[in-house]
Amino acid sequence: MNSCTSRIVTVCTVALSTFVYACVVSEDTSTDEQANTNLNSPNLNGSSMNGSSMNGSSMNGMSLLAFQFDGATHGGEPLTNLRVENGELKAEKDAVPLAGTGLQGAVLQGMARDITVSSELTTATFEITNVVQESASYDPTGSTYLYTIVMQGTGGWSCQAIPVAAEWDETGNRTDDSSRFTLACTTGVIAKCYRWGYRPWIADSGTQLMEDMHWTCTRLARADWCGDGVPHTTDGTLINVWDNLPTQIQTYGTPPGGLEFDSGWNTSGATCLSSNRWGVSGSTVESLCPAKLGTGAGRITCNSEGSAPGGSTMFKEMDIVP
Repeated sequence: MNSCTSRIVTVCTVALSTFVYACVVSEDTSTDEQANTNLNSPNLNGSSMNGSSMNGSSMNGMSLLAFQFDGATHGGEPLTNLRVENGELKAEKDAVPLAGTGLQGAVLQGMARDITVSSELTTATFEITNVVQESASYDPTGSTYLYTIVMQGTGGWSCQAIPVAAEWDETGNRTDDSSRFTLACTTGVIAKCYRWGYRPWIADSGTQLMEDMHWTCTRLARADWCGDGVPHTTDGTLINVWDNLPTQIQTYGTPPGGLEFDSGWNTSGATCLSSNRWGVSGSTVESLCPAKLGTGAGRITCNSEGSAPGGSTMFKEMDIVP
């Protein structure tokens, strides 16, 4: 497992107006803490930021869910065998391999919907207008590319995205589908957790394990307590995150003053909440998912990593305020 020589603190804010997202990432190279975000090299130790958006994308109220491998074109010609390898899109055009920046100009079919209106998916057309290699501070292997995607016919809605060979629905559930993949906008937690070091394709900790760690991270980063896709956080909330992998991606960092243990996590959401978190949010949690985290004297409580239930794989500290 590689390690990162810098500490990365990510602050994301999302404006309420449509299409407006802003992310500021700063690197503190004055520390030797190694770790996190993209999993293999960055261990992103220490503090980062919560965010409420799963994929960082909202198009006139619709959520961008996934892209189809079929139906992609480049220069008007069909692409065959479009696929995600590690963090890169690859395909063939007239039997000629295309990868990296060679896919600039490709046209893809994405799927979106507003689940509050209809369960039906809407197909939208996107063009890849730019391709750049991800910063080595996030992926020192050089296996990740950032794709600027522009939705056609919407006045230029766009985002910079990382390809992930899986898809997420509105409940936050992750599924593998041979016909679909995700282009995760860098303002959302799918890409954020990738950059925290939990790259799902990393095999040296076991590929399935890393997929689950990445999925767990998306629950944690949105404070999705009940594992139903509903976030309970405010964008820009400072958090201290770590895991209990045999070779940790995120190790426990020295947090700023005022942060305290908040919760344990796995792919299903929170596994336990601290006494102080129960004190602040208990009535809400009990009303939303009593069967998952308990009620009254049966509340599942943890005030440290060591007191979290078995199966907890990630942990969070934060400033717990009413």
